[in-house]
Amino acid sequence: MPTSFWKKIIWSDESKFELINSKRRVRVWKIRGEGLNNENVSLIIKKINRLWSGVISASGVGKLAEITSKMDAKNYINILENNLKASANKMKIYI
Repeated sequence: MPTSFWKKIIWSDESKFELINSKRRVRVWKIRGEGLNNENVSLIIKKINRLWSGVISASGVGKLAEITSKMDAKNYINILENNLKASANKMKIYI
């Protein structure tokens, strides 16, 4: 395929990112007046999961959109209509 063909192609992909809260909080359960006991201490780690949709082409990268609801056909079409079209216009790839 000639280079001019690939300049008109735009790809989209979805990826899940998992972030772990770096602030390590410690919870302690104890009876009032009782000293600190190691078996009553537990470490809390908070995980944050995010799903994102992105766009790329020979012209560069497009918009990055967070997917906030369940991915189904309706949501996927909505993402393509909003994110893909806007990114294609930004990169001057007209679809």
